[in-house]
Amino acid sequence: MFLSPHMHPCPDIITGPWSLRPVVLILMTLALAHTVPATETVRLRSPLTTVAPGPRINGAIDQLSAHISVPAGAPEDLGVGAYLIDRHGVRFQVIHDGVLTGGEHRLHFDLSPQARLRGADHAGGWDAFIATRSHQAGLFFWSATTSNASITIHAIEAHGPEEASADPRILDLVLPSADADGHHAATGERWIMTCRPAPMPANPFDPDALLLRLDLVHDDGQTIRIEGFYRRPYTLHDGGDREIAQAAGDGHYEIRWRPRRPGRWRATLHSLRRDHPPQAHPLPDIMVGGEPWDGYVHIAEDSRFFVIGQGDDQRFFWPLGLNIRSVNDVRGSERTNARLTPDRGIHAYRAYIDRLVANGGNAIEIWMSSWNLALEWREDWPGYYGRQRYSQVNAQRLDALLDHCRARGVYVNLVIRNHGQGSHRTDREWHNNPWNRDIQQTRGVAVERGPIASSAEFFTDPVALAGQEQLHRYLIARYGDDPAILGWKFWSEMNLTGGSRESLRSWHAHHCARWRVIDPYQRPVTSHWSGNYRTPDHALIAVTGPSGIDYVCIDAYHGRRQDRDGILLAQLMWQGTLDPSGGLGRYNKPILVTEYGGNWNACPEPQLIAEHRSGPWAALMSGNAGAPMLWWFEWVDQNDHWQPYRALAAFLAGEDLRSRPGSTATPAKPAAQRASRNLWTQLWARPGRILGYILDERWGYNGLRDPTIEDAVITVGTAIGPGTMTVEWWHAETGDILNTHTWQHPGGALNISPPPFARHIAFKLWRHAEEGGES
Repeated sequence: MFLSPHMHPCPDIITGPWSLRPVVLILMTLALAHTVPATETVRLRSPLTTVAPGPRINGAIDQLSAHISVPAGAPEDLGVGAYLIDRHGVRFQVIHDGVLTGGEHRLHFDLSPQARLRGADHAGGWDAFIATRSHQAGLFFWSATTSNASITIHAIEAHGPEEASADPRILDLVLPSADADGHHAATGERWIMTCRPAPMPANPFDPDALLLRLDLVHDDGQTIRIEGFYRRPYTLHDGGDREIAQAAGDGHYEIRWRPRRPGRWRATLHSLRRDHPPQAHPLPDIMVGGEPWDGYVHIAEDSRFFVIGQGDDQRFFWPLGLNIRSVNDVRGSERTNARLTPDRGIHAYRAYIDRLVANGGNAIEIWMSSWNLALEWREDWPGYYGRQRYSQVNAQRLDALLDHCRARGVYVNLVIRNHGQGSHRTDREWHNNPWNRDIQQTRGVAVERGPIASSAEFFTDPVALAGQEQLHRYLIARYGDDPAILGWKFWSEMNLTGGSRESLRSWHAHHCARWRVIDPYQRPVTSHWSGNYRTPDHALIAVTGPSGIDYVCIDAYHGRRQDRDGILLAQLMWQGTLDPSGGLGRYNKPILVTEYGGNWNACPEPQLIAEHRSGPWAALMSGNAGAPMLWWFEWVDQNDHWQPYRALAAFLAGEDLRSRPGSTATPAKPAAQRASRNLWTQLWARPGRILGYILDERWGYNGLRDPTIEDAVITVGTAIGPGTMTVEWWHAETGDILNTHTWQHPGGALNISPPPFARHIAFKLWRHAEEGGES
């Protein structure tokens, strides 16, 4: 859409025959002008706008000049403008002052990055980065008078961009909450500074072109360094069955900081540019009020688990939720009783999150995939700008997603790269990766080729590693302060990428170490393996310190009971941490299962129901750091399968699975059990308190049989000291307390009998605090 000088939208664009015979533009990459005679005729279609598109271009131009002739009978109010358009159809325009009278005219349009072009159908600002994405230029004419007069265009000449020569400056600096004592901030709240560097770099994501850094020094000498980032704001509208993103302001640099300590902070803004001396700009002191704050997820002192906060104010955190890797899942709609959800972007995510929270959930996994929230992908895909230039639409979506999660108390396991991005075989996307030298070309559209030849080199090539770090720096600068991030996950299913075992080890050692240098908030990092606990590389998991991952993410997929790899899911969860021959609990790192539910092609629905409901209980009793995240999220949402989250949230309220100094919490098996059916029973025990779970194995395998069990007896231990005991029996599907029984245990074997139950049941057993004796 093109806008008139009065900014009234024109409802139609008429290109007429001109679209078949475009004006010839001669574009040079140097600051030289070339003129080519190209006499063409454009027939007006006023009062509709008449567009004369030129040929495709590739990058910024400084000026567009045209030599045209207007006939004597042309409308008296005839206007003209020039426009630039990018690959995705986003237009900017500039209007020529005055009207075109009869005769010859030589027109000059300033289209440089410093010009004040306006969005043709949006509120986005024009800058050097947007200028470099220009893909086509042209002229447009308008009049309020009906006319089909013919305009003759004799020639058009274009000038390439000149090198910026102005001394670097910082313009439009905005600091929040100022008064006579300085600027103010509050602990736990995001503090934002914005500015507009001049000249704006053609690639504002390149830290060598421009790095803005805020150095903060507390009165006691503590120093924090926060890097800035380029931001181009967008508004995200609900289009009913899709999301509509519209540019909403000028591109600028932003610095985000979330203070954790009150007091006075001295602030200095540093500007570092290639080929220019460094600049330091002292800023007013920042006075931070409030109590000391830390709302971030950390690894607990009992390093099998997570906590929120540090020191005396920390609280136990057990993630409970779904893998909502994107708004919809084609495989899920094919394999389960679910329909494909319309991709309404953030609006769909808000609905998912609200329903999860209403049912007790507190965590999700999200993928930054090419079809969801990736920032870097091939430039001819909508919203993307190619290698090392980051999608501002997806960046805005991720901002909105984290904002909503933070408001609802939900924590995000954020996946930076899905395995397909680095794979040429499994779920392969390497042919579309902008780092690929042989990136698949689209007919008629040239796509910039990458610097490396194979997905294997993505894990070893120094240029690729540096480009990946550039993306990491942007993510940390823009989102690193957000407490809604549970942790940063480098890869999903890394073993399905093109990396070898050795290159994956070195890749993770490099990026883990570099991440901790860059990240001022020191958030946890992880990576992920497919299959189940047998797949991970133990040597990579075993690495501790700056070069190691902080927690481990795996799948819990398996075959059917009758197949060679068939196994009860609950037992698979137990083995994942405790298997003597390969369990991952030996590394004393949190273990999270972030995909499960049958296998990667799902399973019969009765089995899926049983595994969805039993899996979180088994994980809880097996020492997992959180509930497993079911892959089939649309099936859960559309069929109201939210029961496990309600039940677990109720059961866990007030519980803490961690060991304490002098008090060890461990998984345990009962000493004995008797029942008419095979029962899978697991305990989580610490002195004075036991949590337990009992599962009917036949129902757990396939979900088909669930008779009532009335004769179960569980022997918790054979040498339990005397004292007052209480057992509380919980409905494992509703989270309701079924009954409570208190009695005097005489000492010796401690037997408990659940009330009649079907499928599964949970319990809490504790010794009264005033009693002595051994638990």
